[in-house]
Amino acid sequence: MRRVLIAFEQGDEATLRSLIRPSEDTLLIGSDASEWLYGFEAVEVSSAQASRSDYSMTIHRIEAYEDGHIGWAAADTTADFTGSLTAEFRITAVFRLEAGVWKVVQWHASVPSPINEASGRAVPTSLGQLLDELDEDLERALRARFKTSVMTFVFSDIEASTHHNEMVGDAIWGDIVQRHFAEVERVATAHDGEVVKTLGDGAMIAFHRPLDGVRAAIAIQRSVRRKADGRPFRVRIGVHTGEALHVDGDYLGQSVNATARLTAAAEGGQVLVSKAAVDGLGQRDGLEIGEPILLELDGIPGTIAVHLVSLD
Repeated sequence: MRRVLIAFEQGDEATLRSLIRPSEDTLLIGSDASEWLYGFEAVEVSSAQASRSDYSMTIHRIEAYEDGHIGWAAADTTADFTGSLTAEFRITAVFRLEAGVWKVVQWHASVPSPINEASGRAVPTSLGQLLDELDEDLERALRARFKTSVMTFVFSDIEASTHHNEMVGDAIWGDIVQRHFAEVERVATAHDGEVVKTLGDGAMIAFHRPLDGVRAAIAIQRSVRRKADGRPFRVRIGVHTGEALHVDGDYLGQSVNATARLTAAAEGGQVLVSKAAVDGLGQRDGLEIGEPILLELDGIPGTIAVHLVSLD
């Protein structure tokens, strides 16, 4: 998913053509009302769009899954066009594995807009909002079912993973990432945390105590510094505390989204911790927490205070 997005951004027609399945069943749905394109037309139009685009892209989040020879992914991105124009894009894709390469068979790009404005009526846009609108008895039943609780979330993300992948190849890089995930799992368990899921080249970990989450984040960074696999890379980490809904082994809600955006704002080698997580630390026992920094995070209204944690 990341390779296709970068090929679009860089106008790399050759890579784009190699990653789109040349089949009559291939479907491209664009953000323009007329973009509903199949097969040859989908390949040619997307290649032409890539060659004529002039923008820089920020990828906020990618979630990807696979089941045998079928994969599907979703991306949240922002494109900065020349002339100071900015647009958010949400992109979903379906892939088919052919000869070791994931190829696009369906691609859908959309520009998010408020459904309440389009429909002219108030409709819920999140599970939390839906719960707030329900009558008390049903709300209590649903909140009990979904186990709403205050958790500390740690998101990690390997910086410039696409570059590393291209340098060493899919097989070697995949092995490096899996060994890194094994170390993340070990650190999370040692600090009473749970790896909820891995997201391509990153991981989402949940903790009941902010102190455990911050200590685990530091331990992950120190582990990466040791470069046990002999191939250097850097990891961005964000830590945030807030209420979330526990649904089928996953966590949902604004707190999860805020952690992902905080991680995207960090630089490789950094641990950024939100004020909410710092406030819940209690006794810091030797932790060095920097002064608060005000940041604007994509998709999060206003500014939030974050702290840089020393790893030494």
